[in-house]
Amino acid sequence: DTAACDLICSCTSAQKPVIPTNSIKPGVHLNLIGSFSDKQKEADSKLIQNAEIFVDHRTAAKEEAGELIAAELEENWSFENIVGDFSQLIQGEVTRSSLEAITLFKSVGLATWDLIVAEMIYNETN
Repeated sequence: DTAACDLICSCTSAQKPVIPTNSIKPGVHLNLIGSFSDKQKEADSKLIQNAEIFVDHRTAAKEEAGELIAAELEENWSFENIVGDFSQLIQGEVTRSSLEAITLFKSVGLATWDLIVAEMIYNETN
């Protein structure tokens, strides 16, 4: 039951939303990392429309963030509405507008992150 959750994480390639808008409370934060095409949706377009969206990388999100792409194609939302990216979050340039705001972080993954982890593992083992 997601209605009582403060944090919801999802990693699925489901074709129908697994997190409907009416199943969450104000102030919840969602981390979505599964869908990568407009045919896949972890959250419905209404939730996308109502949430403050943060992404790992804006350009990558336009190409691989399934439910965001679908919401834009349905004309319910626009990539111009992204509040900030990972770099802006880390630097403190952007934040949620209020404690009641629904926030959503959509990560599509970046090869540079994989390289950083691989380098750390390599350095630890050598």
